[in-house]
Amino acid sequence: MKVTENVQNVIVGGDNNVYLITGEERAVLFDSGHETDESVDSVLGLWDGAGRPEVAAIIVSHHHSDHSGGAARLAKATGAPVVSSLVEKEPIEDAVPGTRVTTTVTGGEVLDLGGATIEYIFTPGHTFGSLCAYYREQRFLFAGDTIRNNGQVVAVNPKVGELSLYLGSLRKLLDHDIRMIGPGHGQEVDDPRAHIESELARLSSDLSSTTSS
Repeated sequence: MKVTENVQNVIVGGDNNVYLITGEERAVLFDSGHETDESVDSVLGLWDGAGRPEVAAIIVSHHHSDHSGGAARLAKATGAPVVSSLVEKEPIEDAVPGTRVTTTVTGGEVLDLGGATIEYIFTPGHTFGSLCAYYREQRFLFAGDTIRNNGQVVAVNPKVGELSLYLGSLRKLLDHDIRMIGPGHGQEVDDPRAHIESELARLSSDLSSTTSS
């Protein structure tokens, strides 16, 4: 489904978003959905429908299997490298045996697709290595589970993430001029600042309650 110029998505596994961003020369996939045949075939169908552009990267936001599960099979089908944050490389490879993260980033790096520039933003919190991607020309943020828009509260498991880091990451996102957010789950967010500020207020309250108890 076309979301904006050069951005398409497919919904897999109920409400998981996988995005295809296409430049004049190459494309990237953001997140990879589940490991199931149905999920992988849906993402490959999205790629087929776009004319099978060269895929410069399969960007995996974090290790949870609904986001990393299809990475190995999609990499094999497209010939693209799997990219994650340095912190998340090992958890992704452990989550789905056979997955290889071949490129790691720490945040701030850019990928030129030809008229479409993708900036990696390190956003730890939901997991210690969560990663977002920012399409500069469209001011479009691809957020994984750093932002959800399906009516469910974003969970922070202290074994793999940290609430205080999450708050810092949301504040970092406010420094970017974001027009639209592609969340990990649910519909695109067209009021990014209000949405992020609302999450900050709620999570700050949660942190205060935890600290005072």
